Amino acid sequence: MAAGDTDDDGILISRIGLPQGVTVKDQAGNNADLTIAAVDTSGIKVDTDVPAATTTDIPGDGLYPKGHQIKVAVNWSEPVQVTGGTPVLNLRIGTANRNMEYVPEESSASKLVFAYTVADGEEDTDGVELGDLQLEGSSITDRAGNLAVLALGPVNTSGIKIDTRGPVVNSVTLPPNGAYKAGSKLIFILNMNEPYTLQGGSPSLELTIGGVARTAAYDPVASTPTALVFTYKVSANEMDLDGIEMGAVQLSAATIQDSAGNTGNLDLLTQNTSGIVIDTAQPLMTSLTPGNEKVASSTSGDLVMTFDEPVTAVNGKKVTVTNTVDNSKYILDVTDTDKVVINGNKITFKNPGLQDNSSYMVDVESEAFMDKAGNLYEGLNGSANWSFTTPDQTPPSVTSTTPNNKAVGVSRTDDFVIQFSESVVVGDSSKRIVIRKASDSSEVAAYTAGDSINTSLS
Repeated sequence: MAAGDTDDDGILISRIGLPQGVTVKDQAGNNADLTIAAVDTSGIKVDTDVPAATTTDIPGDGLYPKGHQIKVAVNWSEPVQVTGGTPVLNLRIGTANRNMEYVPEESSASKLVFAYTVADGEEDTDGVELGDLQLEGSSITDRAGNLAVLALGPVNTSGIKIDTRGPVVNSVTLPPNGAYKAGSKLIFILNMNEPYTLQGGSPSLELTIGGVARTAAYDPVASTPTALVFTYKVSANEMDLDGIEMGAVQLSAATIQDSAGNTGNLDLLTQNTSGIVIDTAQPLMTSLTPGNEKVASSTSGDLVMTFDEPVTAVNGKKVTVTNTVDNSKYILDVTDTDKVVINGNKITFKNPGLQDNSSYMVDVESEAFMDKAGNLYEGLNGSANWSFTTPDQTPPSVTSTTPNNKAVGVSRTDDFVIQFSESVVVGDSSKRIVIRKASDSSEVAAYTAGDSINTSLS
């Protein structure tokens, strides 16, 4: 037989042909009749064509997880048979070469089926690749014994992707460092390495606030296909000044999977949440200068409030210093940095022009100051909580004398009277009042300040 000879319906034998010059005779010299009587040769067929793969059936595009069986069917140009062993089909997953196993129970004469079960840890994000058939000691032939061509034509398997790893947390977005008051919302975002689906329940995030276990709730509205969002609303009276603690995610009855069906892992690395402080308490005033119902050290000093924590001023709020003697008022805008100096927890009101020997009260408007968390100071009623007096720093002066200066005709029995600018009392009782003669400064009379017989105050 020559290559390319084919006869699908059987050969035909009609006569014997002889080369030129060749004859066939009997002994008597008679030429032989070379015509062949009718013979049924329809079962004698000629096949020199080798079987080849015509098409390859592959799975649909998608992500295939661990345990999933990928099947490929190789369709042949003519019926084939596998003998002597078990062939394999080369498969490349990622950078690894794998063998798809022959599945005889699913194969037929015109189709050979191969299968591979995806193993844990295998990944291929840009599509697997099919290689050639490997005989592994077997033979693939047609009925005539022609060996099959083992190379497959081009097959586009770029959509067949392998994903055996479930979604995991890539990073965590924490609430910004700072102090949070009652009603504040803490938002925690778990950024995933791939899109996920959540089913069967609602997870939660464990928190510890001030040593007390708390739970941040899953927020399905704020969450995205690649991020889980958990929120916690700070309650009144919660306090944690050295930072909250973040624990684990509790799935409860929920399951998290990727599009391939791989189960997710929401394990978290330790997060530094020491800068997330909970402060629901109003700032408290701890001291006043001058103190309530005290005497100021001078009229030139500043007024000072000290709080139990750092504070800032609130726009539009006032502090009023009232002189209760004449009802004059000195009003300060708490955001006027020329007159109100805030240094951490200490507030200095620059001297408001205090007068000698007066009484004052200081009113601090409600919500004039707030702490870092935004908790507002309740304010201060001056008449009840901050009143003080100022010292008398002006010495008394002589306003008149009797007899007056350079008077003449004064009786030797007249009293001497000294009128002061204000009421006075005896200071140093040993001090003397001396009357001298103008002509020679000689002493005429002398009185001690404490002489209650010869002197009197009225």
